[in-house]
This record gives sequence, structure tokens and C-alpha cells, in this order.
Amino acid sequence: MFHTQRGGNLRPLARRERQLPHDGSRPSLALRVDALRDLRVYDAGDVEMFSGDIERSLSSLESAVHTVASAGAIPIVLGGDHSIALPDATGVAGQHGFGRVSLVHFDAHADTGDIEFGSLHGHGQPMRRLIESGPVRGDRFLQIGLRGYWPGPETLSWMADQRMRSYEMTELVARGLDSCLTEAFSIATDECEGVFLSVDVDVVDPGMAPDTGTPEPGGLTSRQLLDAVRRCCYELPVVGVDVVEVAPPYDHADITAYLGNRVVLEALSAIARRRRDAAGGPPWNPRQPLLDDRLDNTSFGHV
Repeated sequence: MFHTQRGGNLRPLARRERQLPHDGSRPSLALRVDALRDLRVYDAGDVEMFSGDIERSLSSLESAVHTVASAGAIPIVLGGDHSIALPDATGVAGQHGFGRVSLVHFDAHADTGDIEFGSLHGHGQPMRRLIESGPVRGDRFLQIGLRGYWPGPETLSWMADQRMRSYEMTELVARGLDSCLTEAFSIATDECEGVFLSVDVDVVDPGMAPDTGTPEPGGLTSRQLLDAVRRCCYELPVVGVDVVEVAPPYDHADITAYLGNRVVLEALSAIARRRRDAAGGPPWNPRQPLLDDRLDNTSFGHV
């Protein structure tokens, strides 16, 4: 796990301060694992982002992510804005193979813009650059939570040409989030060996995540996002994660910083549970009552 420092340099710090407890333990009530103890989790520190030199910054981050992925670890990157998805996913694909990593993208916005303010790079363009440069196939690009009034017809046509699958909120509401996730997962694992998970906190309604630069009303609830992230990391072979667009100056009572923290903890806990189940333990049962496996042999009666 490491952090980027670009522009909003308080963003990673806000989640880091809420991330790792002093005793190195965060047991998940839902998944019955303690990811910080069951996994080997390291905070690799910050990756320098050079103000005014975005290409150098992105290159530096890609190298750092590739180093972590090449060591057999799963990089979890805390942004920073969404421009970092380009080096994050590229660094992972460099290890697992270009075109062999699908991308599951939670966001209010498609981030498939072309040239913005004279630049190829920015927080509204990384998904186009990822497809154009080859690390991720357009037909293995799953977007969840889009809404609002951007992008326009020309960009949507480009996305359709790439055979991207974008789930707009109206479809999610009509069909149900779980149904759409199940469909997306089947696409993500077809002809791909791993999945990169990219979470922009503005996928959540700004009433529950005000701390973001481009809020869009009508999003997922924080509960829906956490459940979805848990499903992704439990059911899919996740090989990398980033969590982006947390902007502490806009936050209220640290609502969004805590949400970003919980997104990471849900991802780690689900990865730990997936590994435990794969090792032959009793499979996770989400319907199991919380205290069922904690009962001793004491007999309880009534007086």
C-alpha cells in the first residue's frame, strides 16, 4: 500500500491516519478475518508527484506500482486524483500482461475525455489513455455508477466503439446493483487473468461523500459501495486497487475520509477471506449470524 502526493497532498494522509491502528489489527465482523494480521500489509510510503510535470509524475508512479506487482504483491494506491489510474493499471498490466487485466471502475464519470486544456493527461482522461495505450482492453472495461450530464455524444460513441460496458445509475436502479455486478464480473474474468479495481469516491452520493472535487447527486450509498467492493475482492482475482478523488478541504466531520478508509479495509478483508476459503477452510456464509461460531458449550436456561 502506498500513497500519491499530487495537488491534494492531504488526501492520502487523511486516509492513512484512519487506516492502520496502533495494534495492527482490524478484524472484520462481516468476513470473520483480520486482514492486517492474516495478510502481510505494508505501507510503502509516498510516491513523489512533481508539481507541473505530470508526465514525469505518472512515469514515477507506474514504476513504483510495477515494482510492487513484480514482487508478487497487490498494490493498493491512495490518490490523488483519477489521473493516477493510468500508471496504476499500466504498472499492474506490465507484470500480468497487457490485455490480460480487466478493469472494474466505480465512478460518477466515465473519465474518457480526450484532450483537456491542451493536455492528454488529467483526471477526466485516464480511461481513454489506458485503452489507447493497450494495458486494458475496451471490451474488458466495466464502469459502474455513471450519471449526470457528461460525457457528450462524441465521447459516448468512442466508448461504444471500444465495446466498453458502462452501467449508468438508471440501469443500476432498474435492474439492481447485484444483478449488474454479477454480469460485470462474468465479463471481467473472460480471457483475463486479473482484475484492477479503481474506486472514485464520487460514485457515492455527495450527501454521504461530500469530500470530492466533482460531486454528482444521485449516486450509490456508502453501504452499496462497501458491499460492492467486498464482492469484487472476494469473488474476483484482484491484482491491484486504487481509491481516488478524496479532497479533505471539502469534507465534513471526515465523512469521506472514513469512507475511503473503509473501502480499503473492505478490499483487504475480502482478499484475506478469499485466500482463506481457497486454502480449504469453511467458506464464508454472509447469512451466518454474527455470534454463531463463537458459542461455547455452556448451557443456557431460564430461572
